[in-house]
Amino acid sequence: MAIEPSQTCPPGTPTFSIVLVESEQVVPRGVSRQTWSVHHGGRWVAAGRVPGAVVSMLSSSSGIIWKRRVELRLVSGTRLALTQESPKPRKSRDVFDILTLDQSSSRMTRKIEHTVTLDGQLIRIAR
Repeated sequence: MAIEPSQTCPPGTPTFSIVLVESEQVVPRGVSRQTWSVHHGGRWVAAGRVPGAVVSMLSSSSGIIWKRRVELRLVSGTRLALTQESPKPRKSRDVFDILTLDQSSSRMTRKIEHTVTLDGQLIRIAR
């Protein structure tokens, strides 16, 4: 949780360096975004806003809007969530459907939870 271990864990609790990559890129029908959150204090916090996070912008290539590296010091058992947002696939519609379509529903979001293991690895939590 990129917090001081002494605030939440017994002294001597090991922390692990976890590196995350976040990005936004141009895809057919819009943009795709990948961001990380850390569960801390009963709520989800954007990884780059966690105290102690080291954030650096990475070079981008064609189609990449932005890309950044977030390095955190986390204790085992810390929960993280990868959020992937992208445009929904195109469906064939008639003219009436297009006129009455709620545009806010034209994106899909997927949240994949992970945890830090006892040996400092980041693994996906099966749901």
